[in-house]
Amino acid sequence: MKFPFPYEYRENQREAVKFIYKSIEDERFVCLDAPTGFGKTPVILASLLKRGRRIIWAVRTGNETDRPIEELKIINEKLGKNYFGLSFRGKRDMCLLARKKFRGKGEHEEIAYLCKSERKNCPYYRNLQDFYYFPDNPLIYSEIMEIGEKYEICPYFYQRFLAHAADVISFNYNYILNENLMWSFRNIIDFRESYLVVDEAHNLQFAYSSIYGDKITLGTIKNALRESEKRREIYKIVLKIAEDVEKLKNNIAKERKREDVFSPSEIFSTDVQELEYLLKYGEEIRKKLLKEGKRPRSSSYRLANFLIDCLEKEGTRGVEFIGRRLPKNFEIEIYDMRAKEVLSHIWKKFRGVVFCSGTLRPIDAFADVVGIDDFAYRNFPPPYGEENIRTYLIRGLSTRGDKLPREMADRYIYAIKEIARLGKNTAVFCASHRILNSLLRRSLASELRNMGKEVFVEKKGMSGHRARKILEEFRKSEGGILLATASGRFSEGADYPGKSLEVVFMAGIPFERVTLKTSLYIQYYKEIYGEERGEFYSYVVPALRRASQALGRVLRSEEDTGIFFLGDERYINYRALLPEYIVARMKIISLGKIRRVVNYLRNSETP
Repeated sequence: MKFPFPYEYRENQREAVKFIYKSIEDERFVCLDAPTGFGKTPVILASLLKRGRRIIWAVRTGNETDRPIEELKIINEKLGKNYFGLSFRGKRDMCLLARKKFRGKGEHEEIAYLCKSERKNCPYYRNLQDFYYFPDNPLIYSEIMEIGEKYEICPYFYQRFLAHAADVISFNYNYILNENLMWSFRNIIDFRESYLVVDEAHNLQFAYSSIYGDKITLGTIKNALRESEKRREIYKIVLKIAEDVEKLKNNIAKERKREDVFSPSEIFSTDVQELEYLLKYGEEIRKKLLKEGKRPRSSSYRLANFLIDCLEKEGTRGVEFIGRRLPKNFEIEIYDMRAKEVLSHIWKKFRGVVFCSGTLRPIDAFADVVGIDDFAYRNFPPPYGEENIRTYLIRGLSTRGDKLPREMADRYIYAIKEIARLGKNTAVFCASHRILNSLLRRSLASELRNMGKEVFVEKKGMSGHRARKILEEFRKSEGGILLATASGRFSEGADYPGKSLEVVFMAGIPFERVTLKTSLYIQYYKEIYGEERGEFYSYVVPALRRASQALGRVLRSEEDTGIFFLGDERYINYRALLPEYIVARMKIISLGKIRRVVNYLRNSETP
């Protein structure tokens, strides 16, 4: 059987293609566990395109939607095929009218509101009615935008038109996990006859919470008060909400807590009718602002929507409400921890689903959490040989505890400075910002600079633009040191080709800090899965997946080599949860022997 695979098969790739092709019809759910550099994207495309059904490819972020479409272009070019596909983006990224009116600013909800209100009069939408151009090749996001700008047509609705004929559509998780967005595709895509691919599927456990959770601060309430100053009846409703929130804030302070759970119906004295009245008023404000050429945002609308959501979700198992004191503010959060209950219903809408990642193990834990029962699973080894890899687990180091003691911080700094002598581009992935800041306060960055090293530091809350610039500069450096976290922008999704990253030092195990949210999450999982499995699924497995993702940044191809230092002796207990290629040749050394190891590696031709 000939599959549309555009490359010469590497080891295990042909077997993976056949495995997916057969299993997707036999089992409906397929779990493919293969490390970075295996070639998961062309393997999956080749398998499913052969089946002759539409492929929906879900990715974690909008920036990743182009990847499967780029591979589809290569398939067409090298094999003479004429498959069509596109990377699909939301209105926030694609609305030309919003760019013109709001100068590139605006949240998703504001852009959607603009589109709904102005569509009939939008010149880009009107121009689309008489426009017909079907491209010869698959289109990535930028190419769709170029067509929209060139012909002055709406790129968003143009891509919806193209989607009818697409063999492959790639978009963000939101379009699958959010029922409202999924519903918007009901006239374009027949999910029952489509295959779904969930890329980097290990993220599903927490992706649901980020989509369905929400929060507001005192700022929202203060702005709503200002908006309603001239409408006495509305002002009284918002003032009552403000007083209720102030009581909640004071109650938490009296208990000497930073945060606490609460029941919305016990805290808020406003009823649904009043909130709907406030919502209607917010809608009036949005209409008025849009008419004036301003962004249609209303704090009254936002506040009413949030509180209605609170009241509707109250009493739902797996949903908690948290009040939290901040240094100069106070926030209220809807924390939706459900995953299995909702996700299990989503997968049934498709003909078949392929879950792929390099960190699905332990597979039973993954399957339990995302709500699948009968599935086919294969774990494929990496394309690089064991001789490409060296792993050292260092005794005498640990980030255990709430604080990193000064003596332990100094041990970490000693280890990092020794490893820096290798002269290779090195990433130090810390278990948390707390650990990273502890090392920085002990002058880690300045000591490395004194050694003549270029140092690149991840800052909490840094912009995407700044992060990209740091990444580019680090990749160009020679022997540079990246100081980052194991759950940040640089540890998952970032690409380090060739020799731009050869060494990774893990400073601790990236367990979640035990906050109220962490405790609620663990307790919820214990209720569902029992004491032992609940803690394992909710706390242990996610931490080791983060570590595995960070370690996997080094190896991207067969030629790459990697040196790994596990800087926490507790990794001994979790070796089974790390990738096999990491632990296959692992050596356990004491902190005192690290200089000897570094000297040996410097004098060796291979790592």
